[in-house]
Amino acid sequence: MQFKKLLLKIFLPDDESWLLGHSVGGAVVNMFAAQYPEQVAGIINVEGNFTKTSYCCGKIALERYAPQLFWKSIVSKVTLIGHIIVPEAEIASVKVALVAHIELTRQEDGCIVFNVTQDAASANRFDVYEEFTDKESFVKHQERVRNSEWGVITVNVERHYEITGMD
Repeated sequence: MQFKKLLLKIFLPDDESWLLGHSVGGAVVNMFAAQYPEQVAGIINVEGNFTKTSYCCGKIALERYAPQLFWKSIVSKVTLIGHIIVPEAEIASVKVALVAHIELTRQEDGCIVFNVTQDAASANRFDVYEEFTDKESFVKHQERVRNSEWGVITVNVERHYEITGMD
């Protein structure tokens, strides 16, 4: 609790903020985001690659900070990286629907990071990066999307994703 109070008092405004973590700081910001997602717009994790079997500074974070939260947010998280290709005739409607889709997704339980950005060089390509705390949260997200306005509007969109953490 002292960690949150300190961060909130010194670094975080009243609305969501981006957190930057380097090395073991990557684990710390992930733990913070998992525990207080309403305070976090996104995470930038520099050289903070942790797994349960191979980690460097992760052991320090594990011993010093909430171990159950550390492993839940770092090891069991699901990450989706990729892009979508939108038919040219549907770009305008997809961009309009994307605003609500991003807002709804970021409000979902378990959503750590959710970013969809239009590629500067190719108007019909949108880069996608998602992180969810666990498989259950990610599956619930996929189910919601399938039955949403976004799911209907993007039925003709080509999806090119790599998903990790579903094991």
